[in-house]
Amino acid sequence: LFVATTLVNGSYYYAVTTLINNIENLTIVSGTNSLANAVSETVSKPMPVLQEIRTISNLPIEIYTSFISSKFAADQPLMLKAGFVAVDFSVNRNNASGSNPLRIYFHSGGKDYLESIQKLDGDEVRVNIEDNFPDRTLNSAWWGSNPEYDIYKTTNNVVAPTTGINNNYSQQRVNDIIDWAINQLPIDSNRIYINATSRGSGPAFIYAITYPERIAAVKVNGGIFDFGFYNDWQSTCTLNPEKKNRVEADLRYGTVATNLMCNLGIRTYEALNGGWMIHEYPTRDYPFIYSNNGKMDDVVGWTEKTIFYDSLNRNHLGGYFFWDNRDHGGNTGQTWDNSNFDLYRFRRNVSFPAFAFCSLNEDFGNGNGLTGEDHGTINGALNWSDNIIDNAQTWQIKVFVRNLLDKNDNIIVYPDSCTADVTPRRLQNFPATPDSTLYWQVIHLGQTVQSGSINYQGVLIVIPQVKIFRDTSTLILSTSSQQNYYLDSDSDGFGDPLTFMQASSQPAGYVSSNTDCNDQNSQVHPAAPDICNGIDDNCNGVVDDKAPNAIITPSGSISVCKGTVITLTAGTGPEWQYQWKKGSNNIAGATASSYSTTKTESGSFSVVITAAGGCSATSAATTITRMSLPAAIITSLGNLDICSSGQVTLQATSGSGYKYQWQKNSVNISGATNQNYVATAVGSYKVIVTGSNGCKKTSTVIKVTKSCKLAEAGEVNESEISFFPNPNNGTFDIVLKNFDEENFGTLSIFDLSGRMVYQQQIEISGGEFSRKIKLSDKLGDGVFLVEFITNESKHQQMMVVSK
Repeated sequence: LFVATTLVNGSYYYAVTTLINNIENLTIVSGTNSLANAVSETVSKPMPVLQEIRTISNLPIEIYTSFISSKFAADQPLMLKAGFVAVDFSVNRNNASGSNPLRIYFHSGGKDYLESIQKLDGDEVRVNIEDNFPDRTLNSAWWGSNPEYDIYKTTNNVVAPTTGINNNYSQQRVNDIIDWAINQLPIDSNRIYINATSRGSGPAFIYAITYPERIAAVKVNGGIFDFGFYNDWQSTCTLNPEKKNRVEADLRYGTVATNLMCNLGIRTYEALNGGWMIHEYPTRDYPFIYSNNGKMDDVVGWTEKTIFYDSLNRNHLGGYFFWDNRDHGGNTGQTWDNSNFDLYRFRRNVSFPAFAFCSLNEDFGNGNGLTGEDHGTINGALNWSDNIIDNAQTWQIKVFVRNLLDKNDNIIVYPDSCTADVTPRRLQNFPATPDSTLYWQVIHLGQTVQSGSINYQGVLIVIPQVKIFRDTSTLILSTSSQQNYYLDSDSDGFGDPLTFMQASSQPAGYVSSNTDCNDQNSQVHPAAPDICNGIDDNCNGVVDDKAPNAIITPSGSISVCKGTVITLTAGTGPEWQYQWKKGSNNIAGATASSYSTTKTESGSFSVVITAAGGCSATSAATTITRMSLPAAIITSLGNLDICSSGQVTLQATSGSGYKYQWQKNSVNISGATNQNYVATAVGSYKVIVTGSNGCKKTSTVIKVTKSCKLAEAGEVNESEISFFPNPNNGTFDIVLKNFDEENFGTLSIFDLSGRMVYQQQIEISGGEFSRKIKLSDKLGDGVFLVEFITNESKHQQMMVVSK
C-alpha cells in the first residue's frame, strides 16, 4: 500500500521505480510503471485506512494505518528521507454510541499498538498508537527526528546530526489521529485523555505540554520530564552519556550540546524539557498531570524529576506527582499504585485548581535517590469538590485535605489542615483582565479565615498559601470587593453558614447573618427562646439550656461492706426537684439532693432531676454491691476465771484470708494478730476480724476475771484513777479511765484512822467516768485514802485536804 498526498493543488502522474544494489532504475514506461493519465488532486491530509477488524478477547478491534508525508507544506524543508511513513493504530469502540471519553495510549517498550487494547475503563473508547518504524529497532519517541535520520535501517544512523531542523512529525500524527477520532468516533472532544507506562510515558507527557489544549488530563508511570538531562545520580541510567537511550536520542535529534532547532521555533531539547516549557509558557492551557516515578529507576532516571518538581511548584502546573523507591518495572520498593487518581473526572471545558508549595508535601531530596523521604507526593494530599462556580463575577471552589491509599489499600493519614498556593487553571468564564484587581477570601465553617486582593498582571492568578482544612475550605475569587450573603430558607433573618453567595448588594432570600443552625425551621435561630424540646432552639450549641445536669457522686459501680451507709449526692440548681430511684422504681420519700442507703442496701440507684420549666434529666445509675462481713466470735478454751490457772486462751473464728487484731479494754494489744490470744490478766477482751475482701467486724466483749484476790499491784495500774487539784479544799474532780466499757464500782474515802468519810456507787460507761465531789464542810484538814473497787480490780491513791 502506497499513500501520498500533494502539497499543491494540480494534476499529477505517479511512477514506481526500483532499486537494485542501491542503484535506482529511472526508466519510465507509461501505463506500465507509471500512470497513463494524470490524477487531479487537491491538498488534503491522507485519512487513516481501515486494514482489518481483529478479534481480541472476544472484542472487535479495528486496525488502521495512518500516514506521514515527507513534508506538510510545499515550502517546508524535508522532514525525513522517506517519502511517507505508514504507522498503525488500533481502536476499541467499546460499543460506544454517545459522547464517550477517549483514552489514547502510548505503548511501553518492546510492545506495539495492540498492547492491552482489550482492557477498558468504564465507557471509554480506546485508541493505541504505534511508534515503531519500519526498522523495528527504531522509533520516534512519539515526537519525530532529524531529516537525515534513516527510519528503515538502523545501521545507517551512526553519527549524530549537527545540521537541519528537527521535526515533531509523530506528535503531528497524534494530532491527526485525534482529529480523525473526533470526526469518526462517538466521543466527547472535551474528554480526551493520554495514558502511558514506561517508554510511552515521557512522550505522552511531552505531547500534553506541547499541545495542551487537546487533552483533558494525563496519567503516566515511569516517564521522563526532560529528555535532555544526562547526569542522573545512578551511573547506569540509560540517559547518561554513552548509555543506550542517550545514544539513540543523539542519533535521532543530535546531541544536547548541539541542541538543533526544531519546527516549533525553539530548540529541540527545549521542546523536550517539560520544566523549560511550563516556565517559558506558564499561561498555556495545560491539562492536569498525574505521574508516578521511582527513586531507584535507572532506566529513565530520578535526578531530573526533582528539578521538574521545583519547576512545577514555581510555575503552578496542576497535577498530582507521586514517588517511591521503585525500580523502573515496579518490582521492588513500590509504595503507590494509581488508586489515588481518577483520570476521567477532568474535562477540557471545566476549570480546576493547580496547587503549589503545599505544606504537606514530603521531602523528595536533592536529586540523589538516597536523600529525602522514601515515598511521598507533590499535592497528592489535596482535593476539591467538582461543583466549581466559574462565571463572569466569581470563581469559587471547595478544597480539602484527604488521606491516601498505598498499593495494599493501607490508609496513609495526613494532618487535618495545611497551606498551599492555589491557581485557577482552564478558566472558562471568569474574566482575568490584565492590570485589574481581583479579590479573594477563604471561608471555613462559615467564617472568613483569610482574605486579600491580587493585582493581576496577565500571567497567572496565584492565591498565596490558602488555609485548607480536612472539613473543607471554600475559596472565592471575585472581580469586585463583595460581601457574603447567606441563604435564609426559613425567613427567620438568620442564614445557613454553609450556603452563601457573594454580591455587592443583598440578594432576595439571602441575609448577612450566617448564624442559623437549622435553616429549615423558623423557630430555631440565635434569637429564639430555648424550651425543653430536645432541640438547640437558640443555636448556642446546647440542647435544652435549662435541662439539669444529672450526675451522681459517687458514680459507676462501687463495692462496700455490709454495715456501711452510702450517701449518694446529686448536683444542685435553682428550683430543682429530685426523685431517687432504685432500679426502675421510685424510692418513697427520697426527694432530697442526696440519698443515704441503709447499712445493707444494694442495687442500682439513679436520680431524676426536674428543673423549672419542666426540663428533666435522669442520671446514670450508680450500682452498689454489698460485701459480706467476716464472722467475729470469741471462744474461751479454758476457764475465764484465771485465779488458779493464771491464763486463758481466747480463740477467734477462723476463715480463709482472715486477719486479726486483739484488744483489751478497747485498746489494741501490740503484736496480738493471731487467731488465738492467751490472756494472763483480767480485763475485757474483744477481737477485730478482717476478711479477705477487706471488710471488718468486731466481736462482743469477753471478760477475764480473777476471783481469788483483789488486783495485784501490777494489775492496779492497768486502769487509771486521778483527781485534781491535789491538795484541795475538800472539793475536787475525780477521773476514771481505761476501765471496761460497761462496769460498776464503789468509790470510798478514808481518813488515816480508817474511818470512812465518803462513799458512792459509780456506773462506768464507755470505759471512763468523771465527776466533781464535795466533802463535808465539817471535815478537817488531813491526809485521806481514796479507793475505787470493782469486781475485778482495786485502785487506791492518797489525797491531801487543806482548807
